[in-house]
Parts: sequence; C-alpha cells; structure tokens
Amino acid sequence: MREHMAHHNKLRADWGNAMIELVLVYCLSADTKSCVEKRLAMEDFPTPAACTMGAQMRAQEYLADHPKYVLKGWRCEVNVPHQDPA
Repeated sequence: MREHMAHHNKLRADWGNAMIELVLVYCLSADTKSCVEKRLAMEDFPTPAACTMGAQMRAQEYLADHPKYVLKGWRCEVNVPHQDPA
C-alpha cells in the first residue's frame, strides 16, 4: 500500500512539470473531410483528468467563435512532442 501511495504521489508531482494540451479536431460543416486540429495548452487544468473535464467547455467556446465548423473529436495529450507533417 505504501508503494502504491508513493507511486501516486510521484505521478502527481510529475504532472506539475507536464505539458498538457487539449487537441480539438474540427471539420467544416459543408465539407467534413476538411478538418483542422486546434491545440490548446491547458494551464487552467494541471492534470490529465482536469483536461478531460474541461474539454467540452473549451470545444464549445471554439464552436461559438467558428460556427462553420463541427467538432469531430478531441483528446488530451501529456508531453507529446509536436511533429511537422511529412
């Protein structure tokens, strides 16, 4: 039990240094094959669970400002390096 708690506390400490991003995938309503990813740093949500809970609110805010788009999906990424398209 002590080992489990030590592991849990280490994970929580590591999250303090983690780069957590919410990745929202939007597609044009008129052309659902034309999609974009919108990445939002989640400073307000310091853990992956908090990112998950805040995702819907952030997605709705983006849709309110971009009515020609529909939400196709989303995910929270922790320390995932960005890659340039090939």
